[in-house]
Amino acid sequence: MSAEISKILIAVDGSEASMHASDYAIFLAKNIKCQLIAMHSVKADEAYHYLTDTLMENIDTTTSGDSIIQTIKQDSDRWFIDIKQKCSASGVQVKTGIVVSTHSIEDTIVNYATSEGIDLIVMGTKGKGLKERMLGTTASHVIKHTTCPVMIAK
Repeated sequence: MSAEISKILIAVDGSEASMHASDYAIFLAKNIKCQLIAMHSVKADEAYHYLTDTLMENIDTTTSGDSIIQTIKQDSDRWFIDIKQKCSASGVQVKTGIVVSTHSIEDTIVNYATSEGIDLIVMGTKGKGLKERMLGTTASHVIKHTTCPVMIAK
């Protein structure tokens, strides 16, 4: 078996665990010399069905007046700026963006990884919000349903 890694996906939600995991992803991307994609996935209401499963890159140019999208953008900007600065200092190529989907966050991560040919997913053990109470719910689902390796950082 030959393992080649050219794309690493880091799932970011702003939690301490996901930001810690991003440090590992940056370290790996630097040493393997591969591309890093940092994504924040958001479960959309039906009103956002037209944005489904699209990575919104260059989120600085998002023109939607919708306050929900703007709030998500503002939150994720803070995380992405931190990741971009660390990547720049490490010489790592990074792409950041938000995926808005009608699917669960877990399925969105799996679907994105599959569609983009991701070789490794890196994520934290527990996230932000209600699921924080259930250690690793998102990570467990991703591990069970993805075909690529998953690295979990504690």
